[in-house]
Amino acid sequence: ILKCEDRSYIESPLPERRTKLEEIVKESDELRLVKSAIINDTNELVDFFNEAREKGTEGIMAKSIQEGSIYQAGNRGFLWIKLKGLEGGKLKDSVDVVLVGAFYGRGRRKGVYGTYIGAVYDEKNDSFEAFTRIASGWTDEIMGTLMKEVKQYEVTRKPNYVKCDDTPDIWIKPEIVIEIIGDEITISEKFSSLGYSLRFPVFQRFRIEKGPKDVTTVEEIKELYEIQ
Repeated sequence: ILKCEDRSYIESPLPERRTKLEEIVKESDELRLVKSAIINDTNELVDFFNEAREKGTEGIMAKSIQEGSIYQAGNRGFLWIKLKGLEGGKLKDSVDVVLVGAFYGRGRRKGVYGTYIGAVYDEKNDSFEAFTRIASGWTDEIMGTLMKEVKQYEVTRKPNYVKCDDTPDIWIKPEIVIEIIGDEITISEKFSSLGYSLRFPVFQRFRIEKGPKDVTTVEEIKELYEIQ
């Protein structure tokens, strides 16, 4: 909303504009307000995104609710960020990774691990290079199953043959292999040891027929980056 009853809302922050909309809009079969939610962490963001995708939408629009979240005609900047599905993404192939670390979940994921670190295999150095964090694609059933599997391979410190600059809540002996898809492979400072990461990774399935050294290799990641 930009103006109502001779009052301009252009300089008003988003929460105030949204509240005014809810006051004046009478919803019906023909007119409804877009669902919104206050997001407190990445797990809640992923859940909200997945819910929107399951309803057939292209994605979601993440908007700032800070004091400076005013309406800027023709310029979203970083006040609005569009998060879309993977259709049309640059990466056309899936990637197999082995899990090497995990972070505790929050919100409705409290009590299980909500985010995992996936690594690829470095054949030259016989080591595993951290590649991406995976927090999307898990159903409650999969998270429960994975939690039980991970408990078998939890270790107190990072194995010497795992290269990872991240600091997960727990380390995992590289044994559990999964398949993931993503939007594109990007140059990454976060995973500086490898130098690449996967944007918007989504879990697809377990690869129980594969061992840890059968996952996608560092060289294959470099090739995928060049041809995507």
